[in-house]
Amino acid sequence: MSVLSNSVGKCCMAKLFLEASVRGAPMLGVIACIGVASAPVPVQAELICIELTAEVAYVDDRDGFLEGAIAVGDVVSGTYTYESTTLDTNSLPTVGDYWHLDDPSFGITLTSGETVFRSDPDNVKFLVEIVNDHGVPPRDNYLLRSYNNIFDVSAGSDNHISWQLDDPTATAISSEELPIVAPNLADWDSIFGLTITSENLENWNSFFIRAHVTSSNLCEEPPPQLWVVCHKPETQAERTLFVSSEEAVEAHLNHGDVLGECP
Repeated sequence: MSVLSNSVGKCCMAKLFLEASVRGAPMLGVIACIGVASAPVPVQAELICIELTAEVAYVDDRDGFLEGAIAVGDVVSGTYTYESTTLDTNSLPTVGDYWHLDDPSFGITLTSGETVFRSDPDNVKFLVEIVNDHGVPPRDNYLLRSYNNIFDVSAGSDNHISWQLDDPTATAISSEELPIVAPNLADWDSIFGLTITSENLENWNSFFIRAHVTSSNLCEEPPPQLWVVCHKPETQAERTLFVSSEEAVEAHLNHGDVLGECP
């Protein structure tokens, strides 16, 4: 019997059921164990994977790092991935900040020709920000930022990827909740667009690429489901992890981690 199937029999654990919705659905419910062991349902959260295509509109490579590999009119394609039940860390009622940290399941990967720009899987710092009816006059925004990245070609250690959509009419979205679908590009303006920036902060060498996204859709191949695990509970190292295989879940449980989010 696997650890996943007998963990409830060892102790009276709560089962957590995660439900993702665009708005208003409960994030978790708790069902207590009462005296008898039953096979638990592993706690799962949904990975949202969105694929995009963009056209390069501007390239500033005055220091020659790209060597002409990317030019105006070239195509950039890629995917970005986030988790559907990530908590909003922004206290403003009109802004949702959804941080994805230290997990290689999350982040963005872009390719133009043979050149790849991607989130560093060993040091993920990826933000999805949703802005609804914010400011005066009110406006909507959809923003991605990847702060720690690995570029095939780099001017220095400060490599940044960002995508921003703007709607001055404040009608593109109706909530600051994390969406589970791709943005409808017809509802947005692309002013800042998709940007790829590399800088050396010591000698100020750099390059900058701006593209405008022409299509965005949910990935055709859905990403794997995630199990939610509390890593090293009741210690200073305690944190919630999202694990993408049953084997990895069992390894965590074998050394004292537990299913479900950390309290």
